[in-house]
Amino acid sequence: MGQFKFIQAGEVLKTDAQTKSLVIHAKAKRDVSSAHHAGEDASDADRDWSRNQDDDEPGEDDAILFLEKTPFNTNSTGLAELISADTSLEQVFNNDIYGTYASHPSKAVNSVKTVIIFPATAKHLEKYHLHDGDVIYETPEDYENITLPYLQSSTFNIQWIYNILEKKKESEFIIYEDADPVNGYILLPDLKWDKKKTSLKAIEEKYGIKSSKIRAYFHYQPSFYHLHVHFNHIKNIAAGSNVLGAHLLSDVINNIEMQSDYYKRKTLAFVSRENTELHKLYKMADRIGKSADLKP
Repeated sequence: MGQFKFIQAGEVLKTDAQTKSLVIHAKAKRDVSSAHHAGEDASDADRDWSRNQDDDEPGEDDAILFLEKTPFNTNSTGLAELISADTSLEQVFNNDIYGTYASHPSKAVNSVKTVIIFPATAKHLEKYHLHDGDVIYETPEDYENITLPYLQSSTFNIQWIYNILEKKKESEFIIYEDADPVNGYILLPDLKWDKKKTSLKAIEEKYGIKSSKIRAYFHYQPSFYHLHVHFNHIKNIAAGSNVLGAHLLSDVINNIEMQSDYYKRKTLAFVSRENTELHKLYKMADRIGKSADLKP
């Protein structure tokens, strides 16, 4: 694998048939001969993240792999690779003129996009493990008594965000930057955007997308606690863009313009997974599924 040597596959943390994706916990170690982190010393963050269990091999750590089948390449070259003399078919079912087959095209069209978190902490494993959840109706009182103390007492590693803001990492992918010291921001593509297959023409087309085709929203609760906005095309049903996870940017702006302390007064609903500390705190307070506005 070049950058990593995978020691052992662990458990499946999450699988999604709709997006054809899989999240796996594995054991891995860095290939010191690779160019990964070339010219860099191991960062303090890496050292902190490393679990270094006694029964692990030297340098072995937890890794999380996000595997996703890549979209079909629909240009003439891609279609030629998909349907060619090298494509083999295994019949699964046949009824008159209708047949279902398992198709095995060339290796070139069988790639799986892989994103790796390494080393992965217990918090990462908890975050990406699929667990049942509950809808929590967070009243202003709940925020003051449960959510805010939790946030103040927790440690969240967002050094990767500051690496981007300080242009230590991913600066070559910046789409737009407003350098204002107070209101500035950086627009950056998501990791799930396949940059390798994005041509200059596609980028130009991307800039030409009308605002009426864009969904812009905040997550609540967010995946990390540094103010950020998600932008995606309305054709893309992104994770967390449903009614229980997303708050439209336009709605948030309008609500604050209408009443500056709107969100200090508003009951906010969000889904909390059972394995999270925040869920445990709400359960201890007997606030799961309860709200000042709703009868339990």
